[in-house]
Amino acid sequence: MNKFKVSLGNWIYGLPALLVFLAVTLVGVYFIKAHQQEYRAAERQYTEQALASLRVQLESVIVHSASRVEGLLAFIRLNPNLSNQAFDDFASQLIDDHPMIQNIAAAPDLTVRYMYPLAGNEAIVGMNYLNIPAQAAAAQEAKTARALVLAGPVNLLQGGVGFIGRFPVFIQEEVEGEEASRERFWGLVSSVMPVDRVYEVAGLEQTDLKLAIRGQNALGEEGAVFYGDANIFNQQPVTLNVYLPYGSWQLAAIPQQGWTTRAPNQVEYMVIFLVLALLLSAPALYIGWLLLHRRQQAAMLEQVASQAEAANRAKSEFLANMSHEIRTPMNGILGMSELGLQETDPVKMRHQLERVNQSGRLLLGIINDILDFSKIEADKLELDPHPFKLDQLREELTSLLKDIAKSKNLSFSVNCQYLSICQSSSQCQKGSQCQQNCTAFLFGDLQRLRQILTNLISNAIKFTEDGEVSITLTLNDAWLECAVKDTGIGMTPEQQTRLFNAFTQADTSITRKHGGTGLGLVISERLVRLMGGDDIQIQSQLGVGSTFSFRVPLRQCSAEEQAQLLMQQQEKISEYQTLKGRLLLVEDNEINQEVAGTMLAQLGLVYELAENGKVAVEKIKNQAFDLVLMDIQMPVMDGYQATRAIREFNKSIPIIALTAAAMIEDKNKALEAGMNDHMAKPMNPSDLYRLLSRLLSVTQKEAQPVLLILCPDKQQLKELAQSAQMDYQVKVAAKFEQAQKLIDQGEIDLVWLAGDWAEQTEGLVKQLTQNQIKFEHR
Repeated sequence: MNKFKVSLGNWIYGLPALLVFLAVTLVGVYFIKAHQQEYRAAERQYTEQALASLRVQLESVIVHSASRVEGLLAFIRLNPNLSNQAFDDFASQLIDDHPMIQNIAAAPDLTVRYMYPLAGNEAIVGMNYLNIPAQAAAAQEAKTARALVLAGPVNLLQGGVGFIGRFPVFIQEEVEGEEASRERFWGLVSSVMPVDRVYEVAGLEQTDLKLAIRGQNALGEEGAVFYGDANIFNQQPVTLNVYLPYGSWQLAAIPQQGWTTRAPNQVEYMVIFLVLALLLSAPALYIGWLLLHRRQQAAMLEQVASQAEAANRAKSEFLANMSHEIRTPMNGILGMSELGLQETDPVKMRHQLERVNQSGRLLLGIINDILDFSKIEADKLELDPHPFKLDQLREELTSLLKDIAKSKNLSFSVNCQYLSICQSSSQCQKGSQCQQNCTAFLFGDLQRLRQILTNLISNAIKFTEDGEVSITLTLNDAWLECAVKDTGIGMTPEQQTRLFNAFTQADTSITRKHGGTGLGLVISERLVRLMGGDDIQIQSQLGVGSTFSFRVPLRQCSAEEQAQLLMQQQEKISEYQTLKGRLLLVEDNEINQEVAGTMLAQLGLVYELAENGKVAVEKIKNQAFDLVLMDIQMPVMDGYQATRAIREFNKSIPIIALTAAAMIEDKNKALEAGMNDHMAKPMNPSDLYRLLSRLLSVTQKEAQPVLLILCPDKQQLKELAQSAQMDYQVKVAAKFEQAQKLIDQGEIDLVWLAGDWAEQTEGLVKQLTQNQIKFEHR
């Protein structure tokens, strides 16, 4: 029975991996749906644009053809009793100049008397429109409307199908005994346009869309379908109205193959997210397996049954805590990214992206803790010593943690003092507090030292509700002594004995209130030992506060090391500096290609892609590159193999390892393979710039002109801002008063006015003119 209970509880250890897998899967489903919606929107936008072009062409053909006959109307008003020869002479010029018109007829009192050309149209001559059922209503409507009425398509008496444009003609007549002339209805002038010719000239036969037109006899949506498949109107088409001189048609379109039901690359995206879910859940699954394995080992040792039971309980608490710690930033990533996809306000969207970035870095910190602990347990963690200044450590700790302490109204200070050495006796005395210009050059692993102190200071701030947190860094000969003091909750002696056990905190209720993985102090103490120091010492009193202290041996830098450090610190990033060079980016992952490529483009660099090491070797043989960013784990040929192959024929080209393997031993392995440096994923743009700027030339980037976009429609405002951001520094305003303030502040080079601002536009234009600011209407 007990064995069954143990087996039943084993699934809990896979819960974090399951949660990570489900979370990434849900993100993938959401992304694929968003991608599909975006593709459908693009497809519909393309159809709208193509259909709008066809509508313009169709309206142009109809209106232009109809307007050709207006000259004949004027001629008839001047010569109401014109001869057939005069009519033919005038009409022949119209038709010869405009082949779209098949024939022209004139019907005084609605009876066709004139026709050009007569050949083939004899059947209509002498007919009264009122006696032709298919044309009577349209003829009477043209007379009543006193405007051009387009009928059709209709079957013509003389044969064929066409559109008939009828123009009513009214003339002025002098009446005996009356001073004013009187208007009289003379008749109709009609022109026939063959439907096939209209469709061809308007481009309806050459488009890649499926089209349908309804509104026979210019009746709009109420008219019959006379072109295309009527079923198109039942397939959620894009529709536009074709406006005629009197009435309209409705034009509908769908893609030739119908609307897309599945976006391109959908299957590939599903596979990518599935693989990503498996990769991200693997570390959590490994931790679960590790915890389960330890629990099973403890159960087998009867002589330590009580200790094993306590350890298992601590591991279970840690597992539940890890589930919470992973899901908390994951919730921030999912929630804020979902809001960002729906947001149109650039300011809010930037805030949401910053939150996604913060949550991602928090999740990365958790993973780093797990990896550090795993490396320490396997005795594979190595140090990476470099020259640094003590002031640098003090300033970094202050900038990282001062604002966090300030948010809790805590007093925060970092002080350093010297007990036996000082760079300048005129600036500080033995044992005195270090001044800003009093520095010591030391040699050690600054990153790991900062990690230890950050863990201790973060805990001090976390468990202190009021009072102060102070840090003292004391340089005593070859030892750096560090002490972190707080006025927080303190601990009992019994709690202090459990503090440096893996996966535990002094009190389990602390985890629920303050969070944390329970690995920070364990990792910190192991790092202190690895650096050659003793255990971390604790002085604490419940309700009064705690002091954590340790010391590590650090030697002073040589003169050459000091010069190297000073040279590195002079390298600064300027907002308007870009790099110059042509790079080869060797990366097999499409998402990483996009991330790295975008960062390189932002730095002004030109790059080319290679999807594996073999392709990279061939490209370097045949092309010239200034630098290579080399991924490590790739199919066909990995980064180490590719680097060794390149070094056989090119010893000088800089090669930088670009890999998720971030440990110092990974860096050493890359250097041994012939690479020049190492960049860990996820990449930081500033770190990438500093690394590349040492190997590539820097050019000064010109400042972009400042553009102010004024538009009340937020969606249009967003689209205009996105289209202009490559060429301008963009400022936006959705309200008139906001735009006035920005203009009054100066530094505006150009203004785009979009939307209707009524009377306010005149005042704004006057203000822009006075300030000599150019403006455009959009």
